[in-house]
Parts: sequence; structure tokens; C-alpha cells
Amino acid sequence: GEGTPRAAYLIRFTDAQTGYIDLKGGILKTEDGGQHWFSLDKTWSNVVSSPQLLTMTFLGSGTGLISTPDYNKLLVYGAAAPAAAPVSLQAVSEDRKVELSWAKPQGFGISGYRIERSTQAAGPYAQLATVNGTVYQDTNVINGTVYYYRISAVSPLGTGPAASVSATPSLNLATVPDAISQFFLYPQNGKVTLRWERPAEDGGTAVTGYVVQRATAYDGPYTTLSEPGLPTLNYTGDGEYIDNTCVAGTVYWYRVAAKNSRGVGSYSTPLGVRTGQPWIEHIFGPVGGLNYQINHVRKVAGTNILYASAVEQTSRQFYLLKSIDGGENWTVVSQPPTVTYGPKIYPLNEQTLIMPGRITFGGTISDPTLAMYKSTDGGVTFTRKPIDTGAGATSGADFINVDFYGNKGVAVGAGGYIARTTDGGETWTLVRKPAVGAADDTHLIRAVWAGPDTIYVIGYEGIILKSTDSGVTWTNVAPGGLPVYPGDGRTIQFNDIAAIDANNIWVVGDRGTILHTVDGGNSWQNTAFPQEPLAGSGEGTPRAAYLIRFTDAQT
Repeated sequence: GEGTPRAAYLIRFTDAQTGYIDLKGGILKTEDGGQHWFSLDKTWSNVVSSPQLLTMTFLGSGTGLISTPDYNKLLVYGAAAPAAAPVSLQAVSEDRKVELSWAKPQGFGISGYRIERSTQAAGPYAQLATVNGTVYQDTNVINGTVYYYRISAVSPLGTGPAASVSATPSLNLATVPDAISQFFLYPQNGKVTLRWERPAEDGGTAVTGYVVQRATAYDGPYTTLSEPGLPTLNYTGDGEYIDNTCVAGTVYWYRVAAKNSRGVGSYSTPLGVRTGQPWIEHIFGPVGGLNYQINHVRKVAGTNILYASAVEQTSRQFYLLKSIDGGENWTVVSQPPTVTYGPKIYPLNEQTLIMPGRITFGGTISDPTLAMYKSTDGGVTFTRKPIDTGAGATSGADFINVDFYGNKGVAVGAGGYIARTTDGGETWTLVRKPAVGAADDTHLIRAVWAGPDTIYVIGYEGIILKSTDSGVTWTNVAPGGLPVYPGDGRTIQFNDIAAIDANNIWVVGDRGTILHTVDGGNSWQNTAFPQEPLAGSGEGTPRAAYLIRFTDAQT
């Protein structure tokens, strides 16, 4: 009844001095720690007659919320102004359609957005729609007409200021450019030069420039280094940029996109480069007064000793060279048996060397039988080790590559032939000899042991052989669908192989092929070449990968 003291239902303090009390139908406030209280009646938006307030929460910056028994209703304190204008307003024009999109602005209690349209920038504007979301499609438009739009946020405190944008729907609209067609990196002397070709399609309007971005990880984040028209522009042509801000030893990833009046196109596939670690040209000769072309180098495990097969410049004769200081200096060990090419030397240790081939000592190549050659005096002399071929022709079965695991070894060569040894190269047995003209009668060029009993062999015609019994039996584990050579349609040849372990294998070959398996060859992934397409024998011809080496599982 009248004169009955009012009940206090809630009390909240936002700091030591400022507090609020709910008195069913009104709010009291103190700003001096409770010594004095004054009324805030009717300062809450949406106040109804004598509501009982159920909860009271303060959001900071003088704004508070309270709930009432009324359904779907909160009361707001301190939000004296309507919401701000919508942000990031964009208009995308299409054939007889304009799509508007925006982001929610700052403001409390936004219930929707008012959309207005005019054909004049100064108006008058007519209300087009009121929507709850942040996307609207205007389909009541005429191609070629310029439309001006205003969008405002609506809240219990009123309609806020408008954001504006214009658009012109059209049947034939330009789009952003395609991705650039070719992309190359050239690191040198601590800087990186980027070069690329213009995109095949400009999107219907002229390319106005490019955006160059860089990151220190393949997946980013990427930052923009330069764009045409910026003061930092460093272009010397239509498709070149020089990055002089590299830190030595850092891996950088670059990507480039073309831009036109419609925006920025798709970025190129990132290319990576490490600066500050150049290859140094080392002139090691002449050796003994002669000049040599080194064809193959093998290291003696656990040492700095290297053996190299080399061809002398004038006579084109084969020589064996040796270095005991990691390649800094070389000496001629011997002139081993004459061969058609520099064979692949394999040192079991400093004194024991294995050399494959169809070889004779001096003169022309005329040995009608297969043999391997072994040295036990560091390559000074070699002893011929015949290969037990069993029955069958051995024509054209020159051996060019050999690899060992302990005393077990395999040798591979022309005709798809494979020989094996289990006693450090003293005796050899031919274990694979396809019939001449058979599908697997192909040139094998590289063998690698991937474990105590597991071996992989690669060759021409896209062949990858695997053995899990130290070379006794073999299975072709090459994937299907490999690239072919234009013209004759032959499957590409593989050029090298690297084994991380028995299951983790990498194979590289012609036409930009990089294969990887992690399950021992049951499945393969054809990894994208670092830049594609590449200039090889002609523009756009994928480049061949000739060698691959891993120093550990990651590098």
C-alpha cells in the first residue's frame, strides 16, 4: 500500500564506488561507494510499468542489461544512440542482379537492416526492404543502370546512419584475371628475383599490375611485398620483381597474382627458396697435368675419402680419381679397364672397390661375357669377376650401376638384367634376364638398398622393381598413368631413386616426375614439380629431374 517501503531486489557494483539497486519499477545508483543513492527511473530502454527486474549484468563502458518477466525482452541501460553504420559494405553486379553484403556494426539490440535505393547519388531514396541478415539480392534491376544503395542498422534506439555503395548490373561483366601462367625464382647474392608471364585471360579488362606476397612457411601467413602503383614498387618489367629484403639462411615462399579493375585474381602455387647458401664453384684440377669430367662420386662410409669415375678431356679415356679431404684435392689412382662410359664405382671400404660393366683391359670393348670388377688395393688394380649367367642370351646386358648392403650387392644395367652377390663381390649370379623384346626388356639404371633385404631398382619405360629377399625375386611396383613422351607415346624414364627406409621411397624422372611412396610401393603420390610448367627443351615442356638425395628423413 501507499507508504509501504519498496523492496530492493538486486544490487550490483561495477567498481568500489559505482553500484546499482533494483527497486521494482526503478533503479538507484551510487557513485560514492554507497554513501548517497539517486534515482535512474525511466532511463532504461523499453521500460514497462513497474517491472520486476530478474537479473542485472554490466558489459562495461557504462552499458548494462537487465531481464524482466516479459518474454524475449531485455532492458538496456546506457545505450543512448542507435547502432553505427554497417561495415565492409560491398556490391557485386551480375546479369540483372546486384548482391549486397556487409558486416554487423557496433551497437546494441540490432534487429535488422533497412535497405534503400536510388538512381541518383543525391537521392531521393526509396525503401527497398528490411532484412535480418547481412546479405541481400536486388533482382529488380535493369542492366546498364547505375543504382545507389544505402543500408542502415535498426535497433530499439532507432535507425542508425547509413553506409553507401553503388553498382551497375551488366550482361557481360569483367572478372578478375586468371592466375599467372608461369612463375620462376632466381636466388643470387642474398636477393631473389621473381619472374612470371601474364595470365592467359585478363578477365575481360586490362591487367593493371600484380601483387607479390611472401611468407616463411608454405601455408603462410603471406604478407604483400609490393603492388603496382605503390611507392615500394620494384618492377623492371611486366612480370619481374626483385626482393632485396631477404635474411640469409631463411626459407621464403613467394606467390604472385594479377589484378585488374575488378580485383585480384588467384595466386600462383607458392615457390620456395633459401637465400645465403650458394653453391661454390670448386676448380680441383688439372690432376697430373690433365683435365677430367667427373661422372660419378661415391664416399667411403664414415670417412672423408671419395672415389670418382672420370673421363679425360682429350683422350676420352676412363680414369679413377681419389680424394682424402672431402673433394678439395684429387689424385689419379689408375686407368682401369676401358669402358663405354664412366661406370659407377662403389667402395665397400677404402681398399675394396666394385666396378660394374662389360669391360676389357685396354683396347676396344669386345668381351662377349658378363663380368664385374673388384679391387682390393684401393683401385690400383682390378680383378675380373665373371657373372654366372646360366642359360640364356646376355647380349646388350652391360651393367652400369651397383649398390651394397654389407657384403650383399646387386648390379643392374641394359636389357633389364640384374646380378647379385652375397660375398662382397667375389662371386656373382644373374637373377633376372628378360627375353629380348619382352615388355620388361628395358634399361635399368639405378639400384638402392632400403634395408637388410629390401632393394629398389628403376629404369626406362617407367619401371620400378622391388625385392624383399635380397634380390632373389623381383616385382614391378611402378604406378599406372605415368607421363609419356610426345610423339612415340613411350612411358617416361626414371633417373634416380632415394630410400629413406624400406617403405619411404622417392623416385624422380623425365617430364617433371617426382613420385613418393610411404607404404613400400603399394601406392604412389606424384608430387607437383616445384614450378609448373617449366622451360626445358622448349617453353612449357616439363623439366626432367635427374638426381635426388636425402641427408635424413626430412632433408
